[in-house]
Amino acid sequence: MFAIIYLLLNLLLQHLPLSCANSNPSPPEIVVAISAHFSPRRVPFLHSTLQTFAQGYPPGTKVFVITNDKDQTLSSLSALDPDLFKYPYELTVIEPSEPLSDPHKLTWYHRKVFSTQFEGASHKQIFLYIEDDIHVPYSHLVHWWSGADDLYESSKLISSFYRVDGDPTAPSLGFLTDQFKNCEGEIWDVAGTEFSVGGGHFVQLWNPYSASYALSSTMMRDFVMMSEWDLNHLLSINPMGMDVRELAASGMMFSNLQGPPFDRSTAVVPWDKASGALKIEGAVYHMDVSKEAPNWCWVVSEARKKQQQEQQQQEL
Repeated sequence: MFAIIYLLLNLLLQHLPLSCANSNPSPPEIVVAISAHFSPRRVPFLHSTLQTFAQGYPPGTKVFVITNDKDQTLSSLSALDPDLFKYPYELTVIEPSEPLSDPHKLTWYHRKVFSTQFEGASHKQIFLYIEDDIHVPYSHLVHWWSGADDLYESSKLISSFYRVDGDPTAPSLGFLTDQFKNCEGEIWDVAGTEFSVGGGHFVQLWNPYSASYALSSTMMRDFVMMSEWDLNHLLSINPMGMDVRELAASGMMFSNLQGPPFDRSTAVVPWDKASGALKIEGAVYHMDVSKEAPNWCWVVSEARKKQQQEQQQQEL
């Protein structure tokens, strides 16, 4: 049911051409890499994720599924959807030939895919990496594309996403999957630092991980030449203490580290300064809701907390 509702919303609300959101006269090519360690339990998540690109993204979107078991992945997906390869995307399923010393290193293979697909900074491309249970609405990628290069070129900060468990129509009121501190139901401020760059407003989250990242061809040109492209280097610096799988989804957030507060990460997400809330366009949706609510924090901004307190007073 979730997937059906999501796809209907996506089809009705999200078909804004990327060319409208950027000065580039034609939509850039979109290259998607999905890490999917085979598990029968996770196949429905992967299938739902693929439906996002099959039915909600422009024709010709390149989608690479990277799995440890190609045959099992293909047969399980085909059982769910016999038309898997008939949609207007370009779907490729890959199983790395070399053995993995750590199963989590499967998530790093996507960088080989990106490097082979990268055609240079002059060729407009978007590279999107996600884990197998993440929905990235097309309109949210449009929003990301509209300002990501300007933010990067002016400040070396990385426009990023935040991950949401809950109602996809109101992510700022749901659980932010990665922003919890064993707070036993307390309300915590989501924002570490709020700031403005050009005409955009952003906030740095306590935890920048979102099981996803996006890069433009301009960013990719720089990234492939940086030491942070390499896993061993990232493990040696690792300012956030992430594991191998999480580091794979870090993208460029540990590149160009600056003075506080950007000494831990340069990832930021869009912020609505007027309302004091995260912008819905920065959300990606987490399907595998495996944690129990008491273990999470209900995360809101200070402005929203104040609004809630005022509403409670009015109800008394």
